[in-house]
Amino acid sequence: MGRYEIGLPSTGIYSISAAASGYSSTTATVTISSLDSSSTVNLTNMAPFANVPANVGTYFELLITNPYSSATPANYNQMLVLNSNSLSAYEAADLSNIEFFYANGTIVYSWLENGSTSYSTASTYWLLLYQSIPAHSSMVIFVGFAPPNHSFFTTPLGPTGEAPQLSHTYGAYDNGPVVFPLYISGDTPSTATTFSVYNGLTLSPVADVPYGGTAVNALYLSGTDSPHTRAPGFIYQASVTSNYLSEAYLLEYNWFNAGQNQIGADIMDSASASSTNINAIGVITGSPDASPAFNMEIVQYGSWSTTNNLGTNIGYRWQFGSVLSTPGNFYGTLGPTPGSNSAAYSGSTSNNPVVTSSSLYIGAFYADADGASSSAYYNYIKLCRVPLLDHMPTVQGPMTITGWDHLTASNNQNANTANPFQLYLDFNASSYKAIENSGLSNVEFVQTNGSVLSSWLEGGSSTSTNAIFWLRTPAIDAYSSMDIYVIFVGTGSNVMNGISIGESPLLSYPYASLDNGRFVFNFYDNFSGGTLNMNNWFYWGSNSRSNLYISDGLYFNTPGQYNTGYGVSSHLNFSDTTTFDFYGQPVLSNGNPYSAAQDGFGDLGTTDVPGIGNPSIYAYASFPFDSGGNGGGQTNYGNNFGVWTTERDGANAWQFYNYADQYTTTSAATSLDSVKWVYQGLSTVGSVYWARVRSTPPNGVMPTVANYGSNGGNGGNHGGGGCVLYGTNITLANDSMIQVQNLMPGMNVLSYNPNTAQLVTTTVANVTVSQVSLIVEVDGLVFISGLHDQPVFVMFQNGTEGWVVLGKLNYSMKLYYPVNDTWMPIDSLVPYQGNFTVFDVVTARFFNSGGVVRGDYIANGFLLDIKTG
Repeated sequence: MGRYEIGLPSTGIYSISAAASGYSSTTATVTISSLDSSSTVNLTNMAPFANVPANVGTYFELLITNPYSSATPANYNQMLVLNSNSLSAYEAADLSNIEFFYANGTIVYSWLENGSTSYSTASTYWLLLYQSIPAHSSMVIFVGFAPPNHSFFTTPLGPTGEAPQLSHTYGAYDNGPVVFPLYISGDTPSTATTFSVYNGLTLSPVADVPYGGTAVNALYLSGTDSPHTRAPGFIYQASVTSNYLSEAYLLEYNWFNAGQNQIGADIMDSASASSTNINAIGVITGSPDASPAFNMEIVQYGSWSTTNNLGTNIGYRWQFGSVLSTPGNFYGTLGPTPGSNSAAYSGSTSNNPVVTSSSLYIGAFYADADGASSSAYYNYIKLCRVPLLDHMPTVQGPMTITGWDHLTASNNQNANTANPFQLYLDFNASSYKAIENSGLSNVEFVQTNGSVLSSWLEGGSSTSTNAIFWLRTPAIDAYSSMDIYVIFVGTGSNVMNGISIGESPLLSYPYASLDNGRFVFNFYDNFSGGTLNMNNWFYWGSNSRSNLYISDGLYFNTPGQYNTGYGVSSHLNFSDTTTFDFYGQPVLSNGNPYSAAQDGFGDLGTTDVPGIGNPSIYAYASFPFDSGGNGGGQTNYGNNFGVWTTERDGANAWQFYNYADQYTTTSAATSLDSVKWVYQGLSTVGSVYWARVRSTPPNGVMPTVANYGSNGGNGGNHGGGGCVLYGTNITLANDSMIQVQNLMPGMNVLSYNPNTAQLVTTTVANVTVSQVSLIVEVDGLVFISGLHDQPVFVMFQNGTEGWVVLGKLNYSMKLYYPVNDTWMPIDSLVPYQGNFTVFDVVTARFFNSGGVVRGDYIANGFLLDIKTG
């Protein structure tokens, strides 16, 4: 067998890297450490992260971030614009094979409005997101692709649909009524009791109205009115039952004005269907024989006011208009495509006429300047429930997921953690460097429902053995656990946004540009810029203003006097179960600098108070360690930079330097109603780069984090089965590549007939998934399981060709690359033990080779056969 022997690494720590195009796979042992304990985590990266719905083969992550100070509503409509042209390799021509889903596999209801071709650079979707995104937080969903011959468009009211004019038969897959709170289309019966038509006009359904190169059904508003009047044309009387007074709604319509009238759809609010006592905001077109082409209408209890001449005349054609109404503002657009602002207007009012009652309607104005007949066609009108602010949450992606693991954070104490809680995570990032950006900017942490846990990278890079993250989590109940996914997106992506995902100010350039500490911790300041944030702090002590300065950090430039020191104190009081940290460099002159949990301070405002003296100090992290001013301590750390910590739980206090060298005191840890964050200079000079307050864990014990296991697939078959690792590239019949986990039955792959020495095409009959405990790296490129039953095509030392099972490979053999018709010597055979997800490919074309039926395929360039067992 030459130099090859099956031997497992004795350390259990191992790293493998696949050179498959577009995929890197790393298996490593990760140490997740708490402040007082640690546990081992195996990051496997080998199974699909999400619970993928049926028929989805390929999927990508979308990161939706709410950067605003208000949470989005539950069940709100998120606008999403995708560049379909960049995804055309996965798409059906009409985008019918695309659907969206959450991490738990639940389908996200979606409505495709525009750009329904695989070459569109701006395909517009509206998604119905059932859960709220908290302020300054994010959520992960996925866009999935079935094989191009599969369609998710099945019924008019299914979870995946499109605008009525996009279907082969008008409205065949229009699911607008289940995506939006209010929706009407050209198929809505005009005789429905929910319609009211006014002022002698007529509303009727018509068919075969020209719409570009097709025809659509439409609601046709027609009739003759008196000159120079404005009034409602029709109202659709479906009340929105939710409390929209604290929310915002976007009305959008797609319509064609065929007459010389100003006609448009409007968001309306009325306690009744009265045509004279209505409140409304709307966008209307101007008449072609006059200069106005885009007007904004505001109606208060039937009293009309119009803002004219707001845009360019876009003529007689189908157009999209929208009105966004919030409690105090409105914004209108009119243009040829959804979201366009070829004509736009925004404004505000102290008394928004729409936000007046508990009923909300949609409808149409009309206005005529010459007495001619009104004429307008409506393809659809919809009302979207959008966030309160007049901006959508941002969407980043699609991004490839190259690695992940399922972790569990366990609170083994007799009390719940706080809500929110800051969870400490310390792991060996160098083990994953093959799938990491150098600054760890492609790492995120997600709950099983897709909610992103806001994270703050304190320190570390892809080469660090102890990169430190802090996660903002909900409460973890006593003696219970929380599931967490750690996800690595493609190394070309960056998920750091300074909001839900960020880093220490010293890791960013410019300073603090991606620092999101204020959204992770209970209190936080990075002292950026050149002035102290007086909303957070006040100066105290003699000459503190002249002795402290801010320049991307807090600096002490003049020593003070013992007992007459100076410093800064927070305006805020904090609970007695609070942890105080700062990162800096206290430089000893003649005394002890400290971060303190103190009582005895009032809010001194911004005025210097000379001679305040030494305050009552109950527990603090000093230099060297000290407690309550009683002297003593543990270790003198010199003038080192580091994290200095005071932690309290109401009965005890702990002091740490870099989360280690714990010093505990009880006698000086008097229970307080509230404490302040204080930094006192005393006789020292030095610097502080960030200061924070976080929740003390129950009994001072941080929850532990351990691997929960990535047990995807069909399970079983440990150590057996002949398969390739998740992420392995399989060569398709057209010479392109697809990762094995995305391979679907019916796809055509490239195969090789050993009897004729020719490449041939075969069809995938089946792909099965299993978990194995042993894989072998071959030539650093392909990872295979099945020592006794996975055949590999080789050339023996005597020049003959044939099949051998994986366990009999040795360095005297060569491996075959069918596409290039080349043989490569075996120079690397490395076994690894762990928990791996592998895929067994079965093809439908077989060859009799040496009396054995073969069905081969090409994996990362090598020729492999279906397993023989």
